[in-house]
Amino acid sequence: MLHVEGLEKRFGGLRAVDGATFRLQPGVITALIGPNGSGKTTTFDLITGNVRPNAGVVRFEGRDITGLSPWQVARLGLGRTFQLPRLFGEMTVLENMTAAVREGTLREVVHRALKLLDFVGLTAHADAPASSLSYGQRKLTELARVLMLRPRLVLLDEPFAGVNPTLARAIADRLLALQRQGTTFLVIDHDMPLVMGLAETVLVMDMGSVIAAGAPKDVRDDPRVREAYFGTARP
Repeated sequence: MLHVEGLEKRFGGLRAVDGATFRLQPGVITALIGPNGSGKTTTFDLITGNVRPNAGVVRFEGRDITGLSPWQVARLGLGRTFQLPRLFGEMTVLENMTAAVREGTLREVVHRALKLLDFVGLTAHADAPASSLSYGQRKLTELARVLMLRPRLVLLDEPFAGVNPTLARAIADRLLALQRQGTTFLVIDHDMPLVMGLAETVLVMDMGSVIAAGAPKDVRDDPRVREAYFGTARP
C-alpha cells in the first residue's frame, strides 16, 4: 500500500531522515518506533507533504505522491494525526468534524460526523467547544475527523502519549475495529507494551534510517534495536 524508498531530509548539516526505506502491507497495523530524534515524525511529514524531501520516493497504492501538498495527499486517501491535536478550539466538536469534508449534503455530512463521534464515544460532546475537551478526548476527536475523509491509510503520531490508560485502551480498541473494516495504520508511539501488543509489524528507526523490521518479538530481540535504545547489543 505504501512504498518509501531512499527518503532523505536535511536541515542544514543535520540528516533528519537518511535513506529511509520500507513498505506497508494493506490491512495491517504497523508500528514505527525508535529513540527520540530518530526521524520518525519527519518521515511522517515527508510522506504527507508537510515537508519536501531532498531525495527519495513515496508511492501510495502505486502512485508517486512525492512532493504533493498535504491536501492532495489527504484527498487520495492517506490521512494523519499529529503529536499535539490540531483542532479548532473555538468551534464545536461537530463543527471540527464537518470542516474536514467538502462533498455531500449538509445532512449527509452531519450524519456521518455523528456516527463517528459515537464510534469514538464522544457523542455527548458534539456541541461542546473543542477547547473544553480533555487531552485524550482531543486525540479521539482528531482520529474521528481524519476518518471523515474515509482514508485507506492513516498515520498516527503518538496517539497514546499523554493519555490516561483507560482512554489509551479505548483508542487501541477503535484502531483494531477499523483494521477489521480494512483500514491500514502506521503508528508512532513510545508506549512499548501497548504498541507491541497492537502492531503485527514493527519498523525501527535510528539516526534517520530503518534498522530493523519484522514481527514484534523478532524486533524486540534484534541486537541492533537493543543497541539503538540502550547503547549496547547485550541483553
